[in-house]
Amino acid sequence: MPKEAKTLVEATVWTDAAHAPVAAGILDRMREWVKPIGVGGPRGAELDDLSRRSGCPYHDDLRKLLIDHPSSYVLLAHPAGMKREDLLLAMEQDSVVLCLEPALADISEIADLQAGKTGGKRAAAGDDSGVPGIPGVWSKVVRIPHFLGSPGWESAANPLEALGTPLNMSLVNLGRRQDGSLYALLLDAWHTVLALVDLPVSIEASLISPRQGAAIGAKTAGGAGAAGTAAAGGIAAEKPVISGDVPESVRAMTGHLTAHARLSHGRGVAIQVSNQAGITHRTLWAIGESGLLAISDYKYALYDKSGKVLDHLAPTAGQGKEGLGQADEQGAVYTDLVAWEWRKLIERSVVGGFSAKPGIEGQALACCLASLLSCRTGQPENPQNLLTLGVGG
Repeated sequence: MPKEAKTLVEATVWTDAAHAPVAAGILDRMREWVKPIGVGGPRGAELDDLSRRSGCPYHDDLRKLLIDHPSSYVLLAHPAGMKREDLLLAMEQDSVVLCLEPALADISEIADLQAGKTGGKRAAAGDDSGVPGIPGVWSKVVRIPHFLGSPGWESAANPLEALGTPLNMSLVNLGRRQDGSLYALLLDAWHTVLALVDLPVSIEASLISPRQGAAIGAKTAGGAGAAGTAAAGGIAAEKPVISGDVPESVRAMTGHLTAHARLSHGRGVAIQVSNQAGITHRTLWAIGESGLLAISDYKYALYDKSGKVLDHLAPTAGQGKEGLGQADEQGAVYTDLVAWEWRKLIERSVVGGFSAKPGIEGQALACCLASLLSCRTGQPENPQNLLTLGVGG
């Protein structure tokens, strides 16, 4: 008997010109799983081309796109995210919103949605989410590619049980300029950290924009290292830039960000994030009471205190597992990571992201905002203060 054809799930795409090629690459990798039925974004040649290649209509109005083409999935690849009312409309239509870019950047809006508040609407009978017709409202907002949903992380079953309390952690999250924003990478990084530890007591961070990086490179070119540069009156001898090119909004951040978070009892976390790195790569190192945990997008290893490997996963390039792409030292393939997680959601009908911690989205955003504020002030900032104020960025 002939093999039964797979039923494709319907999806709409909201993007912009810069991210249209990435969206096209994702749809290409999902062609045996997903049927695009609508494409939208600011009008331009790139969006027109994406619409033609996808064989579906184009809209430059997100709300009209959602109303005219309700779908199982909405792929959000626009750096501006979504308005709260558009997000609610998508969820009222029972769509899962897949966020390559964070949907929201306001703590109070996230808190309202997590609490089921939708502007005075009353909950339907039997719905404990507080949102009519939307059981578990925030569960339909899924960020991908999410490190907690990567093949490497999934292989580390119950990492805290084996590791014990994390005492020291470092996390690297690198991406390419064309794949997504620094905000998306930073939010993913903090979300990962908060899956393992409590909210930091303080965060101190610094940001180098591409323009600042070029200026620093020009000033230090031909110098004899930091000491020689300082002696010559170069960048190392200057006072540190506090605000400079640091924007006021998390969505406007770009470049290379480093952060140190102080946790309770003297523990700490170091984060390095860049959307200008040229490759896609994520790695977490966590030292605990019982040993060391190392996780990357495709690899996982657990060591005891003596350095003995207790458990590991190390796939080779082109291993053959669908959607993994090339797991090599040059980094992961961004579109493959997205496609792998999307297929997993479709296969398992999983919603709700990849963390059971309540309130983690608001906490992760607060850490992003505290990082940005520290970049501007040059001082450590407390994310709990921002969480209490319910600010946006």
